[in-house]
Formats: sequence, structure tokens, C-alpha cells
Amino acid sequence: MRAVRGLYMDLDENGKARTDNALTDLYHSGSHLLAVELNVSYFIQTLGLRHSDAKEKILLALFEQHSNPYLRRQIILTMAKWQRHYWLTDVKKEFNRTTEWERRAIIVSSYRLGDEGEHWRRHNKHLWSPAEKLIRDWAADRTQANKLDGIA
Repeated sequence: MRAVRGLYMDLDENGKARTDNALTDLYHSGSHLLAVELNVSYFIQTLGLRHSDAKEKILLALFEQHSNPYLRRQIILTMAKWQRHYWLTDVKKEFNRTTEWERRAIIVSSYRLGDEGEHWRRHNKHLWSPAEKLIRDWAADRTQANKLDGIA
């Protein structure tokens, strides 16, 4: 999984499409490779390199299947990178019931929601820890510098 992730961006469009098909087949076949959370992490990272509806459906299923906060964080950030506003809107509603890792990803992702995200941040900042406020400031700076794409 790590090797695939490392080589993916060097592939031509045909190679990326074939790799995407192999990855979705891996998931749908219930491969034992995805039984190890470390492999799932690299799998999520590789899926996130390029959007497709099929890969989005897999990420949504993985989000529901896994309770690992790091994996869920990766999915939140990928969905933000893909600008999946409908999903981010729903996830931020669960902010108070999420783990520290997920909360931080939601804060960063809120910058993809435009005015909706700004309104949400303004009305929820009193709930945030000092570390979460630092993350908010970092994400605000990255957004102003137009560098938020590289976070997922």
C-alpha cells in the first residue's frame, strides 16, 4: 500500500485508472490486506489522491466501519480536500461526540465550507481547547495562503 501511494502520482492517466480499479476491487473483494489498520491508513491515503464516486463510496463505508480516530481523521481531511460539502456539513454536526483527532480535522475542514464554516467556527469556538484554537489559526493561515490542499 505504501509503495502504491508513493508511485501513484507518477503514473499516467491510464495507470491511475487501473490502480483505482485495483484498489476498489481490493475493497469490494474483502481482501485480507485491509484487515490491518496500517494498511487501511495507506489505502485511504492512496484513495484520496484522486476523486471518483466509487472511491468516495468506499471512504464513506470505511468511516462507518472503523472507530479508529486516526483513520476517521484521514477520511474527514480527504473529503474536505475533495470539497464534499454535503458530507462535511453532516460530520460537523457530530463535533461534540467525536475524538480529539476528528475534532481537529473538522475544524480544518470547516475552512472548505465558506460562509457556513465561518459561521460554525464563530459559534463553536467557545467549545475548543487551546490546541484546537491553534489548529484553527494554522488552518486560517493556510487558507489565506491558498495552501490548504496539501493537508490530506
